[in-house]
Amino acid sequence: DACMVLGISKGPTSIRELAKLQKRSKELCKYYLKRDRRQDAKKVEWAYQQLKKAVKASEKSAQGDVEIVGVHSDRGEKRGAEKGQDPAAPEPKKRVADRRADRREAIKEKLAARRAEKESAVADKEKRQDAIKERLAAKRLMKQVRVLSEDESRRGALEI
Repeated sequence: DACMVLGISKGPTSIRELAKLQKRSKELCKYYLKRDRRQDAKKVEWAYQQLKKAVKASEKSAQGDVEIVGVHSDRGEKRGAEKGQDPAAPEPKKRVADRRADRREAIKEKLAARRAEKESAVADKEKRQDAIKERLAAKRLMKQVRVLSEDESRRGALEI
């Protein structure tokens, strides 16, 4: 029984009592963990969760929403509440296939982006190489032009 594990005579009936119980359960867990009694700490956590579900169920039934305690896990309740479906129903396999398809599309997009990036890098590299080749060609032409000394240039000017 959850009450016995936590060392209380009766279960909480309101959220205020639940808050006090939460504090007590944390203290008990710390106590058991210090003494290396992990199994007892897990039992305390389990007992607190059971009493928490019972309090929430009693509040919902007071509001008119009847729920059977312990039928759905917390994870299932959240999952079902988000989708508007029965929380106990498993996810359809179509959803798994959709996730796989989405993943494949994302991978294809990444690959396409990488290829485009590589192509642009190759184009930039080719432009740089062409510019370097043009500068080198201009330097070669300058070296091939014979530099005339002053005397030779005067002689050429006199001949004309």
